[in-house]
Parts: sequence; structure tokens; C-alpha cells
Amino acid sequence: MRSNKIVKIVLICFFNLSLAFPNITSWITTSSGVKNIHVINVGILSEHVVYGGGYKAYERALNYSWFVNGTQYKFNVNILGWYDVIKNLSNAEYDVIVAPYGAPLPLLVNSYLKPREANEWKNKIKGFIANGGGFIGHCGGTWLMCYLNSNFTTIDTILEKLINSPKVTLGLSNVTLHQDAAIPIFDQICGNKSMGEMAYEAYSGIAGYPGGFCLHMKVNKSHPIFRGYGKDTILIRYIGGPGLIPKKGVSILLTYPSKEEFDKYTIHEWEFDGRRNLTRNIIKQMIKEFLNSPKPSMQECFYSLLNISWQTPDWKKTNKIVKMHIANMAAMTAENYGKGKIILCGAHPELYIWNISKGILNETDTCCDNIWDGFVKWDDLSPDDLIPANDWIVRREVAWVAGLNEEELPPIE
Repeated sequence: MRSNKIVKIVLICFFNLSLAFPNITSWITTSSGVKNIHVINVGILSEHVVYGGGYKAYERALNYSWFVNGTQYKFNVNILGWYDVIKNLSNAEYDVIVAPYGAPLPLLVNSYLKPREANEWKNKIKGFIANGGGFIGHCGGTWLMCYLNSNFTTIDTILEKLINSPKVTLGLSNVTLHQDAAIPIFDQICGNKSMGEMAYEAYSGIAGYPGGFCLHMKVNKSHPIFRGYGKDTILIRYIGGPGLIPKKGVSILLTYPSKEEFDKYTIHEWEFDGRRNLTRNIIKQMIKEFLNSPKPSMQECFYSLLNISWQTPDWKKTNKIVKMHIANMAAMTAENYGKGKIILCGAHPELYIWNISKGILNETDTCCDNIWDGFVKWDDLSPDDLIPANDWIVRREVAWVAGLNEEELPPIE
């Protein structure tokens, strides 16, 4: 009770002081060192809880504020679903949009199911960047901005043809991609046996963690995002993303290492050997869908089909080694588009890394291997070994494409 009385007395005193001295609140703010607050509004493209789940790492990294010359800078992060982009995306509401690895999937689906909506969605993204908005795409998020480079990639799998279609990519970037990629099961059924670089993502499991491996990448310390960084290389997580092939006017910020470093993490191609199981599981799921909902949407059916295919056993390890073709290519680039800025990265600075002396990359062939659980995993890595060491890169990426000057960028940590 006594403490409540004290609080009331303090509030009354402060109220009376504010009447007598109207500038007291600004004096308190100024004396604490904060003169202004600058909020960077960030929208993360995410539509599906599983295939768009990459947003969580960005939320963690951007839960942050810093101070420069009396101004407090901080991020305000929101999730942008499909219709959020169409209805709400504007330069007045957002400064930056981020495309995680799963961001292109809704566009891929809706380009065929809802082509009019898909064109509206793409035009909103294009207009946002052209009018001064920032765009960041990591791993699969780069697909929204780039076409594959036919001089490096033989565009023959279902997924490669989809990535390279104007229906799926906006093609705004002056960067092309090299990535051998395939959809697990479906491309194999159609005769394309190799997963290429994407094997490191698919074979690690949808539900599994962690996937991929950590690589030392060469840093361009002349660019504002990395200027002041004390080393020539930085350890960053890689999970099967593309190599970037920049044209004129594009800055290279990070470069993949040599083939020798990639060769430390060789894995094998795996083949699907469960067609009977898949057919049976698809029939069961379709019956279940129609019993639960007389008119399930095509989109619901598509995601159900993906889930079934990922969860169906069995996969068998072959003697064929997964070939990597992106050694010494650009891993992160920066460029302008209209009044806006674009950063692309084939790797994952937003994800945890670990000491590369720890952990054993293990491929174990059992009787019930499936994509959902994964069959290429790291043994002897505990949660305590995983470190968010590169969150500062994400913060500086976002701040830079939002238009902050170099001296305003968040600190290198």
C-alpha cells in the first residue's frame, strides 16, 4: 500500500512539473542522449508455416536497436502474406521487404492457379523497389529477382524451368544465377536423377535442424556493409543456394570459397524407391481432404501433396557424389534498381553457425528414410554449439537497403 502511495505522489509531482515547465519531457529525453527515434519498417514475405518458416531467424536478428549521435534506430518487423502484399505493401508503410528461402513458393503456385493475382503481386513488389524500397533475398529468395544463367546451368529439371519462368521471377536484378536444383521425388519420377546443389537443403530434412554446412567466404571490405570488419573471410551457413553471376553495376560483397573447401562436405545422391507407398499415401490423403472439406482449394491440395511426398519412404543412397559448381562465385551482391536497392545472397547469414571442428556429417541409409526427417545429418552438435554470430550482417543489410548512410548503420559485432 505504501509503495502505491509513493507512485501516486511521484506521478502527481511529475504532472505538476510538466504544467509548470512544458519542455521538461524533451529535456529528460535529450539528457538521456536520445533526441530522435528512427524506425525501419520491415516486411518479411512468408505465406506457409513450414515452407515459409525462414522468417523466424530474421525476427530474432532484427529484434535490436542502436544509437548514433543521439538518434535511436530500431526495426519494426511484420510478416507479409500473399494478400498483405497485394493490399498493404506501399513505400509509406514499409522501408524494406525480405524474401527468405521459401518466399517464391506462393508465387510459383499462384502464377498457375491465380495468374491475375500473381501479376498484381509482382507489380506491387516491382513498384515498391522502383520507388525507393529495399529488397533482400537469401537463398531461394534470390529466385524472385533473377533468372538462371543458361551458360552455367543446364535448365532441364522441373524446378529449374519454374525458377527460370517469367511467371515466377520478376527478373529485376542485374544478376543471374547458377544452381542445379530439382524437386525431390517429382523430378526423379520424370527422369532427372540429380538434385545438384539443392541436395544439401532437401536431404537435410524439412523438420530437421541444422542443415547444410558452414563455409569461409571472402569479404569485400570496401562496401559499407562490411567496411570496418577486421578479417578477410567470414564463416557463413550454406544450404544449397545459388552462385551469383553479376553484370555491370553490381557490387560483390561475399565470394564462395574454393572447390577444396566444398569438397570437405561431400555427400551422395539418393534415389527415391517408394513409388507404391507414394501412390497409396496420395490416395489416402486426397480422400481425407475431401471428407474434411467438400471443396478443398487447389492450393491446399498442392501443399498436402508436398507434405505427403516429403514424408513418404524410402530413399536409397547411391555411389554418386553430389557435384558442386559454385566455387569462387559471388555469394552476396548489392545493386540499385530505380530509386531502391537490392541485396541478394545465396547463403544464410541469418542462420546459426558452429565451430567447424565440431560435428560429423552423417549419411545413414535405413529402411524408412524420407525427405521430411532427412537422411543427411550432423552428429555430435548440441544446441549450445549453434551461434547467431552473423546477425549483425542481416541488420546492416536491412539498414543499408533502407537508405541509411554508412555512419548510421548498426555496429559490426
